[in-house]
Amino acid sequence: MKRTIDVLAIAVTLVALALVGARGWQYVKGLGRQKNARPAPIRLADWKWTAEGGHRIGAANAAVTVVEFADFQFPFCAAAAPALGELRRQYPGSLAVVFREFPLSGHPFAGAAAFAAECAAEQGAFAQFHDVLYSAQREIGITPWTGFAQRAGVRDPHAFNVCMSDPRVASRILSDRAAGERLGVAATPTFVVNGVEVTGFDGHGELRNVILAALAAANRGKP
Repeated sequence: MKRTIDVLAIAVTLVALALVGARGWQYVKGLGRQKNARPAPIRLADWKWTAEGGHRIGAANAAVTVVEFADFQFPFCAAAAPALGELRRQYPGSLAVVFREFPLSGHPFAGAAAFAAECAAEQGAFAQFHDVLYSAQREIGITPWTGFAQRAGVRDPHAFNVCMSDPRVASRILSDRAAGERLGVAATPTFVVNGVEVTGFDGHGELRNVILAALAAANRGKP
C-alpha cells in the first residue's frame, strides 16, 4: 500500500507541475522580487463562480467570502493562514474562506499535500488538516501523511489510505486548478474578496484592509 501511495503522490505532483506551466515557474524563480512586483488589488466584475468548488470554512451565508487559491508547501501561503484564521474568529458569522487547491511548480510535495487534504476532507476534517499542514509546513516530506491526518483528527486511517489511491480525488484538484487558470492565477496565495482580487501576502496588512473594507461595505448594505 505504501508503494502505491508514494507512486500516486508522485503522479499527482507531476500533473500539478505540468498544469502550472511557465507562468507559475517564473513566479517561483522571482520570489526575491515578489514584494515589489505584486500587483495592486483589482475589482472583478464577475467573481462568484470562483467560490463554486473547493472547501468552505465558515458560514454558508457569510456576508464576505474570501476565495483563496493556495499551495500547502509555499511559505507565503502558510503565513497567510493564521491571519485569515484570526479574522474568521473575529467575524465568525460574517466571514468565510473558500480554499481551492493550486500546487505550484518547484514544490515537490505540494501536489501530494493537496491530495492528502482532499482525503482528510472525505472525513470532514479539511479545516483541521489545513491548519495542521500550515502550522507544521517544515515537516512536509518528512512526516507521513497519515501522521498529519492523525493530528487533524481523521478518524479512520485505513479509509484515508484508501482515498490516497483514489483517482477521483485528483479530479477535484484539477477542477480547482482549472478555476485558478480561468481567473489567471499565476502566484500563490491569490485571494478574491467579494470580487476584489489580491495577489500575494507580505504580512503588511493589504489583505486584512481589503477584507475589513468588504465587511464594512456589507454592514452598510444591511437594512
